[in-house]
Amino acid sequence: MGEEKFGIQRPVDVLPNQELNLSRTVKYFPYPDSIEVRTTDDRGCGVFALQTITKGTILFREAPLIRVVTSSAADFYLWPELEKLTAVELDNYSKLSFHMGKVSAATFHNLRTRNQRNLKLKGNALHDQVEADARLFAIWKTNCISIDINDSALDGESGLFPFFSRINHSCDPNSDGHLDDCTKELNMFTTRDIQAGEEITHTYINLAKYKTKRQRAKQLKNWCFVCTCERCRVE
Repeated sequence: MGEEKFGIQRPVDVLPNQELNLSRTVKYFPYPDSIEVRTTDDRGCGVFALQTITKGTILFREAPLIRVVTSSAADFYLWPELEKLTAVELDNYSKLSFHMGKVSAATFHNLRTRNQRNLKLKGNALHDQVEADARLFAIWKTNCISIDINDSALDGESGLFPFFSRINHSCDPNSDGHLDDCTKELNMFTTRDIQAGEEITHTYINLAKYKTKRQRAKQLKNWCFVCTCERCRVE
């Protein structure tokens, strides 16, 4: 999501929560058997209810896997944080969806210069390493969100929450999140009753501000997809 969000396309396939290896970041599952991650036919991965979940239920509490200072030099700050990840954490991070369009020409140039200088790479080896690094940066740009209550803060932070990143957008969402300003943990809870088999969704945009389908579609271009939720289909 991310500052923006995602994609992968395969038939539905269940990925049990324990296979996600998110024990360090997912702090709390009051109903550990109530939700699971699956791949969908058309919207990449998503989170689905395995049983009826009532309105107001906390789905999970998650700490950010990575926190980076909000800055135009985010590519500079990101690499030291990636290097702190364990092999399992980096694997979880690498499985998140991404849009390469999020990577600017300046970032590609910085990655090329960095790998030429530090690793002495050239030719195909340089190209492959730059592409691999750009993919990691694209994952960050696609999935990170602001973790500041005051979004205008110049010295603020962005964070990436792997499990939260699996929740898809809807213009009629059934969940919402609350960010703890002290711990920076994200608490996701249901905003209405959810039935077994129903997808858990939240909104990537301010629905109170962008009320028409055209307004919402314009904002969602930042996430590189056209919304096909029920609300958008009937409007």
